[in-house]
Amino acid sequence: MSFKLGRWGGLEAQRPQSGKDTTRRTGLITPGALGRPKPAVIGTGRVDGIPVYGLTKVVRTSYSYKNWADQYWDHGGEPLPEPTTAVTISAGYLLCKDYFRRGYKLIRLEANGDVQFDAENGSIPKCAFRFYNGLQTAVDPIATQVVGANAGAHTGDVLIFLEDFPASSAPTITCVISNAATDVGGIVEIEWTGEEPVNLNNAPRNAYDPIEGRIYQILGSNEIPSLTTMYLSVLDVDTVTELYRVPLEDTTEFVGSNAWILPLRGTGYVVIRTGTTLDSRSLARVYNAVTGQIIAEWMEEPHEAIGWMMSQPFDDKWLLLGDTGGGGGTLLAVIDIALGSFSVTRIAGIGDVFFSLGRVSAGSTSFFIQGGSTCTEVTYDGETWSTAIAYSSFGIVQGIQYDPLTEYLLVLEEIPTGTHNVQLVAPDTGAIADAFTISTRVFALTFGGSTGIRAFPKPGFGLFGSGAGSEDLWSIDINNHTATLLDDVQEETGNDARNGLYDQARSSYFAAYGNTVWTKYTLPGTQPGQISLESHITDVLTCLGPYDINELVFEGF
Repeated sequence: MSFKLGRWGGLEAQRPQSGKDTTRRTGLITPGALGRPKPAVIGTGRVDGIPVYGLTKVVRTSYSYKNWADQYWDHGGEPLPEPTTAVTISAGYLLCKDYFRRGYKLIRLEANGDVQFDAENGSIPKCAFRFYNGLQTAVDPIATQVVGANAGAHTGDVLIFLEDFPASSAPTITCVISNAATDVGGIVEIEWTGEEPVNLNNAPRNAYDPIEGRIYQILGSNEIPSLTTMYLSVLDVDTVTELYRVPLEDTTEFVGSNAWILPLRGTGYVVIRTGTTLDSRSLARVYNAVTGQIIAEWMEEPHEAIGWMMSQPFDDKWLLLGDTGGGGGTLLAVIDIALGSFSVTRIAGIGDVFFSLGRVSAGSTSFFIQGGSTCTEVTYDGETWSTAIAYSSFGIVQGIQYDPLTEYLLVLEEIPTGTHNVQLVAPDTGAIADAFTISTRVFALTFGGSTGIRAFPKPGFGLFGSGAGSEDLWSIDINNHTATLLDDVQEETGNDARNGLYDQARSSYFAAYGNTVWTKYTLPGTQPGQISLESHITDVLTCLGPYDINELVFEGF
């Protein structure tokens, strides 16, 4: 225990303490379901909640000064804080009737138009609630508080109860529910079929192809000490197993050196930057990921350290965005696999803080680069590279990401200090077409020029990290103007979230840093489904009609 000197040379004056909490419950909600038909949901559907039970709660807190012995004392004339009042409501809602005794799952919960829970995208709930699937036999505590000992479980009714929701009246509730949904989620290790590495502690030595669902892992003597040449390991995230590993041509010299890998998505080819040669130069090579053969290569200048950040298709070619780090300039490459060519253009003075995939069209392909207060679009038209200012910022930019669905450039910009804006920029004009604020500062999931692209959001979304050490994974829904916490990655993996690989379409991420195996983390969630016509007719005839399932025969289904 430690003590500090206060104003009078004795114990430091204590902060005012809560002297008394007064709780008052008022406002029994009139059952809104009386006389109203109960909805039916077949498969997956959206329903409005009908308020059934509820109580408002008012908590008034007053303050007094106490010393360390919990005794009241003179506070030297300083005024006490004003009493505070917090109003919440606990309410229960009827969603639908379970006519067919299948039971329902909650897919999405909205309160007053704000998304509180989204099981389809694996979000963490923003408010406390209890969902009853229609098969329940237990009585909810709120119903007991309102009705007393005679409260029922409402078996056959699908219900949701909010606990201490911050409002003075019952919020408007809308839910998506399903009686044909599948629960997903879990943690599973990806199985090695070859010798297991002793460590996987170098993020640039791995990369992800979301089209193929494959992790590409470089193995050298740092990972497996007995190796005398570099190998490429290919792991399938859907079957959670190593598919194969292949030796990489002409890598004996680099087996113990650093390396960098970037897939050409969906092609079966990868770009690997090797360690330095005897004259302090590194090679960037295109490898066939199946055979391990070199397809094309390009050599850096002495003592350069180029990180190839991301790749984009252009007709039958591939474009690369590279960064030298430390303001040394931007590199842009054109790769022709059929011709075995690898050509590089250097551009100086456009920054190197944040990077994003850009626009892909029949006649051009681009990247976005943020440096200082300027975001630049770099475009290739088949012959030359050109630059244009896509956005000029006035605040602190924490990340950028282009969304092909909305065609907005999403810019995370803090302005003024403490206000976290999501600016949706029209790249052709540089104007902010739309904007909204979020409650949490989020950042790009990258170590800047040290690692390539590692987060792959679904169209219409952005994926970012938050926290002092990039602990959490957040999803930004562009159309709905919301930011949702998906997972505490640091708590799950024990490492900085920027070391992971993220695939929102699979509701999964993958981590290996600090371990000897790759682990697949699938976000807990629920995937909605539909009821077939045959199943629905069977439900109607057996649950609502006089028939047994053995009496039913279907023809032509």
